[in-house]
Amino acid sequence: MKNPVATFLAAALIALPLTLHADSVEYDFDALSDGFLPKRDQWQVGINVCYPQVGPGEGAKTAQVAFIKGGAGGVMRPIGREPFQPVPRSGWIELDVQWTGPAEKERSVVEGLTVESEFADKPDLSILAPRVGIFSAFSEARKEQVNQVLLVVYRGGKEVFARAPLPDTIQVGDWLRVRLEIDFSANGGNGSGKVLIKNLAKPDEDFVETGIKAVDLNITELRGKAADPANWNAWFLRMVNSEGNGNTSMPVSRLSAGTN
Repeated sequence: MKNPVATFLAAALIALPLTLHADSVEYDFDALSDGFLPKRDQWQVGINVCYPQVGPGEGAKTAQVAFIKGGAGGVMRPIGREPFQPVPRSGWIELDVQWTGPAEKERSVVEGLTVESEFADKPDLSILAPRVGIFSAFSEARKEQVNQVLLVVYRGGKEVFARAPLPDTIQVGDWLRVRLEIDFSANGGNGSGKVLIKNLAKPDEDFVETGIKAVDLNITELRGKAADPANWNAWFLRMVNSEGNGNTSMPVSRLSAGTN
């Protein structure tokens, strides 16, 4: 006869959307039913009003999150532990996002980490660790389309962006894995980052460099506990969709962080 306690615990672990390994953590939305994301599974809105919606995944994806309305905003969820505790020499942060094609206005998505207690106290840019993602917009000033891989760093009280062109081989509908690799020991503890990208539609291909590399991440300028990567214990996800509907948003299916 099966042990009912063991059976219950096994079922509970299967239901958790958070995966813990010795050297990494990851989160997907597969355990959530379709509907509004905030206030479910500990997700909180903290930076601007936003409308992230859980919906059925495409292709091999079971579930994904996208904006159902226009606007920009960020949401946070505690991880359950500190993936960079103690601070390693190097680590990484990853985002799985679908490329939905060039934007007529602007759309983007970035993922990073933060400190749950600092976010609850005052959610602003000064507590957000470096973020990685993709960006698309039509520049009216230059009359040109801009599709880019993006790294966002907090410096001098504002966001500073490092950008590189999105590879031309990526097709509309492809799922991408964008990866920020961090050398925590570089720049006197500020860290150094480079961004890689992998097209999940081509499983035989590995990560490729984007041109974003050796960027000073300026970690020690973050506010309070966020200035120490050992305290980063929450996911942060920010989406922008100026076109105003879920069909043009960039869906997200997985968040991950770990050590090398």
